[in-house]
Amino acid sequence: DGRFLQLNPTMAKSLGFPKEHIIGKTITEILPGEIGEFRLSMIKKALIEWQPQSFEDYRDKRYFHSTYIPTKLKEGDICQVIVEEITETKLYEQELTAYNDRLKQINHELRDFAYVVSHDLQEPIRSVLEFTKRLMRDYSELLDEQGNGYMFRIQNAAKRMQTLIFDLLSYSRVNTKSQSFSQVKLTQILRGVL
Repeated sequence: DGRFLQLNPTMAKSLGFPKEHIIGKTITEILPGEIGEFRLSMIKKALIEWQPQSFEDYRDKRYFHSTYIPTKLKEGDICQVIVEEITETKLYEQELTAYNDRLKQINHELRDFAYVVSHDLQEPIRSVLEFTKRLMRDYSELLDEQGNGYMFRIQNAAKRMQTLIFDLLSYSRVNTKSQSFSQVKLTQILRGVL
């Protein structure tokens, strides 16, 4: 019937009454309304199904995890109740969830930023490549060897920058869509690095 036969001082304190006031009373007398009724239903369920019943609840600005365990005694079947305050853990979980949600938002913003920046950076590089190509085509005979060398270096630097931008764009897409693996020639990459 959900009557308290025994309890420890910590449980009495969490219920808000002296131990002597609780012993002999039912859970619905100590916790009236839905809270008590729910706990009584968990006691009955544990005893009927002969399976422990666990749940979490929030009351008095604190979180609790309760387990109701059916137990056989000489005097009859009882239900042992183990209650653990988990407020600190719950608050930490909520903080972690909020932090995780913020990280997801920041990552999304970074992917968007990388995509926009990479597209915006491509235009001036295309212009540099196009104008150096025209200069080399139309005015290479007017430039000395050093001038042509400079134009060649400008074009190579612009092409490297273009490659970096494409790589940045690819990197920003890594988490947004699956990409299949492909074989690469390491010799070619090492030559590029050297």
